[in-house]
Amino acid sequence: MARFLLVHFLGGVATVWGLITVLFLLFQVLPGDPVMAMIDPATASTMPESVLQERRREFGLHLPRWQQYLTYLTRVAQGDLGRSWETREPVARIIGRRLPHTIALATGGMLVAILLGIPTGLIAAAYRNSPLDYAITLFSVVWIASPNFWLALLILYAFAYRLGWFPIVSTGLEAGFLSMLRQLVLPSVAIGLRTAGLLARLTRSSMLEVLGDDFVRTARAKGLGTRAVLWKHALRNALIPVVTLVGVNLGYLLGGAAVIEIVFAREGLGWLIIQAIRLRDYPTFQGAMLMFALGIVLVNLVVDLLYGLIDPRIRHV
Repeated sequence: MARFLLVHFLGGVATVWGLITVLFLLFQVLPGDPVMAMIDPATASTMPESVLQERRREFGLHLPRWQQYLTYLTRVAQGDLGRSWETREPVARIIGRRLPHTIALATGGMLVAILLGIPTGLIAAAYRNSPLDYAITLFSVVWIASPNFWLALLILYAFAYRLGWFPIVSTGLEAGFLSMLRQLVLPSVAIGLRTAGLLARLTRSSMLEVLGDDFVRTARAKGLGTRAVLWKHALRNALIPVVTLVGVNLGYLLGGAAVIEIVFAREGLGWLIIQAIRLRDYPTFQGAMLMFALGIVLVNLVVDLLYGLIDPRIRHV
């Protein structure tokens, strides 16, 4: 297990390093001068060259590219993500304020997906080829095929604007706990429905495959009821591909949070990335993308560790 953890840790470090390199190279090949982009176009033509050079020295843009890269890599290794070119505030502090919003949204979306997808997939497998199975399959396909932003707009219009059950604007974590949960319901449902559809389909197919195994037939022959066979015997063996999908889609939920945050006006990490791109605030953009990468690497490691807990036959060597 120690060797397994070490290998996956080194793989995660290599992945993050690769992303840092790609983000740096992407910044280098983008057209235009970042310093000129931060200056008001009305005054850019009259701005003295000495002022522009001072700005470039302030941001380290006067250095050779290889030296800029090594400097940035060293700072990241020390936990320093630099300062925002727009506000001059440390990027780590900005991300620290926004990250809880995105984590809460992704966690809420995954809870919706698990609580809705796995039970419905189990029911569909238990009542195979019944009208209930067909209905669950239909809704699962609709959820999978529907874009998040379209579902978000429909849910917002129906339950916030027309019915008034939930607030239209979901600002985040500053309000009380109950108010925060109330604001989180609609965004979580909007971002979690697609994953719920995927989980329902995968749970159904995995359960049907397991229900045909010998140990299930033996359990039925011993007189165990349908509920005991499904929950105590079949479900645990069918959960391995489901856990994999949960881990993969948690990264998807983190990445897809940007669209949902825009629809519901949540000032999370996705919203921060959109604003950083619009303002050409590259240190903020790089830092936010790095947080996404770290989250996905950590989730994948946790998923791999869960394999051994779900199925003792799996051994990591």
